[in-house]
Amino acid sequence: MIRTLPSRVLLAAFIVGAVVTTANAGSVAGFGGSTEVTQILNNVELIQHSAQMYQQVQNTITAVQHSQQQLKNLLALPTQTWGQAQQELSALADLGNKTTALSYAGRNIDQLFRQRFKGFSSSAGNTHFGAQFQNLVQTQLDGLNSVLQA
Repeated sequence: MIRTLPSRVLLAAFIVGAVVTTANAGSVAGFGGSTEVTQILNNVELIQHSAQMYQQVQNTITAVQHSQQQLKNLLALPTQTWGQAQQELSALADLGNKTTALSYAGRNIDQLFRQRFKGFSSSAGNTHFGAQFQNLVQTQLDGLNSVLQA
């Protein structure tokens, strides 16, 4: 509607200019003056300029609304990010618990194996698979702890 308004006003100004004969609106120091047609064309130009300014104001309002939406999205981002991080940390804690449980199960299996097969103890020497497994798991958990603290 804004784009058609200046062209309609311009068309109306030309029609008025064609119908109305040139008439002096007044004289400045006897040297003639502006005509009504000139004043109408000046007014048309002012209207076009006002329409352009209105469009610029609308563009500015739209830009401000976009900025407000971006700010709202930015403020909601930490909550979304923390929610994802919290889920990942929870899964990591669950994995740590399962690893600890696996370590205990490994030590128990080694102990049961040594009890049932007494000859294995003497042939295996000082090899304690349960203790080695516990050391391996503890090394992994210590490394994970170091990464989380960094």
